[in-house]
Amino acid sequence: MHKKFIFFTIFLFFIFTKASGQCAAFVQISANPAGQVCKFQSVTFQAIPTNGGANPQYFWIINGDTVDYDDTYTGSFSQDRVIQVMMISSMNCDPDTVFATYNLDVMNFTADGLTKTIYCNDDFADIQLTNMQDGREPYMFVLDGQFKGSSGYFEKVTPGGHVLSVTDNNGCRDTVPLTVVKAECPPIEPVPVLSPNGDNRLDFWIIIDIDKYPDNEVYIFDRWGQRVFYKKGYKNIPGEAWDGTYMGTPLPEAAYYYVIDLKAQDSEGTKRVKGAVSIVR
Repeated sequence: MHKKFIFFTIFLFFIFTKASGQCAAFVQISANPAGQVCKFQSVTFQAIPTNGGANPQYFWIINGDTVDYDDTYTGSFSQDRVIQVMMISSMNCDPDTVFATYNLDVMNFTADGLTKTIYCNDDFADIQLTNMQDGREPYMFVLDGQFKGSSGYFEKVTPGGHVLSVTDNNGCRDTVPLTVVKAECPPIEPVPVLSPNGDNRLDFWIIIDIDKYPDNEVYIFDRWGQRVFYKKGYKNIPGEAWDGTYMGTPLPEAAYYYVIDLKAQDSEGTKRVKGAVSIVR
């Protein structure tokens, strides 16, 4: 009698275990592509059920929000995400509701947009891009749909807005704006005096903002109209600026008269500036 009881108990345990094993609902997630992905790359997630029954229900959940109800979900992301799927089995299982989790790893490769300002008399900009983060070299650059190589150097970029696409060696791409702004050049301000006495104060004539007009031409005359100085591309540095001499000889204290041809209009529409400058010692 004791042996029959033991046999009956073992038989019931076997039946219960077998029935329970056949109805163990389970779900997992596969991703295509799998592994690390690029920003905004499309990824398809597939729910793979075990004992889901003929008509299981699915709920895809991201950051607490339900985003889809099919056995697959496709999305693209700018950063790491925790992807969850909840499956409700249509079989008479206990429990009938199960979850699966997939940790999506997004490579955060980014390229920064760039704005470059050029002077009013410049028609183009030369640009060197070095501002990429979390990418893998070498990079490939495409500006306005035209391949520009891997150096990130662009010559003669016209004023206005441009679209720059940067692709790293992992195949990740970021598209950013590149803008060239043509600045309004300020009016020049010729200092009214120079004092070439060797004390390092006004030893040569300074024309404020003349560097904004590199093609300028500067003429200086004495009171009789004789030209005592001429310079194309005047610069406010010793050896380039007027030091109050004529052919190496110091000129006397007096008022002199200048004509500055900017070769480009300033913000007031002026091309030529005329006035007087005095030598004082």
